[in-house]
Amino acid sequence: MPSAISVHIGLNHVDPGCYGGWDGALTGCINDAHDLAAVAAAEGYRTSILVDRQATAAAVLAAIRSAAGKLKPHDVFLLTFSGHGGQLDDAEDYTDEPRGFDETWACWDRQLLDDEVHAALAGFTRDVRIIVVSDASHCGTVVRNAMAPSPPVRTPDGARRARIVPAAVSARDIARRRGTYARARNNARAELRRSMAKQRTLTRRQAGLRKPTCCIAARFVLLAGCHDNQVAYDGPGNGTFTAALLGVWNGGRFNATYPELLSAVRARLTAQTPHCVTGGLGNQAWEASRPFTVDITADLEPANEINGTELHASR
Repeated sequence: MPSAISVHIGLNHVDPGCYGGWDGALTGCINDAHDLAAVAAAEGYRTSILVDRQATAAAVLAAIRSAAGKLKPHDVFLLTFSGHGGQLDDAEDYTDEPRGFDETWACWDRQLLDDEVHAALAGFTRDVRIIVVSDASHCGTVVRNAMAPSPPVRTPDGARRARIVPAAVSARDIARRRGTYARARNNARAELRRSMAKQRTLTRRQAGLRKPTCCIAARFVLLAGCHDNQVAYDGPGNGTFTAALLGVWNGGRFNATYPELLSAVRARLTAQTPHCVTGGLGNQAWEASRPFTVDITADLEPANEINGTELHASR
């Protein structure tokens, strides 16, 4: 039986002392974390939950790295985040690429860069299955290829329930902590190279790049609450995306594939469009299995075998 670990992050608030007075008040994020942990527990995962002040950037990264150190090929890791998504101006002094933005998850004490999440996930060995569920704005490529720039997105006027770090808050944050985020980027790149070397994916060409590509040895599926040019919304009980996902999941009665799950969730939403991002170098076959399932042996059995008996087409 494969091992399964899940980490569930939910932030109804962030520390206003770390965000220039902004507390990021939301309603459904902690419920999202607990409800998705219940889904995972019912499927056989060992779950942990980080909410509000527990969900510091360092704690989130430590939880991912801890799982990476324990799981082996064919094991599964589920990571869920519910809270504000943000963007930070990636204005580095380089002339070899367009100016872009780092996508972020707003943790309790600071924004967690997509480069950092990507580097932590690169620590998983090949053929570990990684599932990420992100109910936040700017989440469409939060575990993206580190070279891909992200376009800017602004909060629509009057969108009080938007799960997005306001542009003014991000501008103040980067102005005050540019050095902190620059060090975080540099540390993430160093961690990425170490993990790639350990997983034997760091070629001579990759080693010469400022931002290596094809970084994650394991295979991941990201279920994102919206596209990068959209906004994810909060709700009274759960986030809009998470509420739809839980409705389709229907207490575990859902019995199709990841694409079919997302298609059914998408049909329930109008203001945002969930989508799926896949990547990594591991085996892709499991993406056709039932979502979140730990032991997928039955899902991957050849269609021409039933109870060990091979069926032959009639001639």
